[in-house]
Amino acid sequence: MVDKGPEVSPAEEEGSNLLQQGGRPSSGDIDRYELIVKGHLEEHWSEWLGGLSITRDAQGNSHLVGFVPDQAALHGILAQIRDLGLTLISLTPIEQEAHVESKC
Repeated sequence: MVDKGPEVSPAEEEGSNLLQQGGRPSSGDIDRYELIVKGHLEEHWSEWLGGLSITRDAQGNSHLVGFVPDQAALHGILAQIRDLGLTLISLTPIEQEAHVESKC
């Protein structure tokens, strides 16, 4: 039997497809989030997690950061984290103003 990777339900696939490539928004009111999970995730999981960027810290955690278009897509990402058997440490919305460079 050939391993085709993790199984994804149609609802999860649709939620994941709502995320833009590279975790970037195309338009509208899209929120940016940082999710911290226990364990070091490899970069190849980024695409499966909707294009969120993955960085690893010295404490053994992975930081997933990116834009999420709506609550349904966020719940899809949380379901994928659950399906991977990861422990969610925190979920933090990141305010847009914090990432806008000053033009002064």
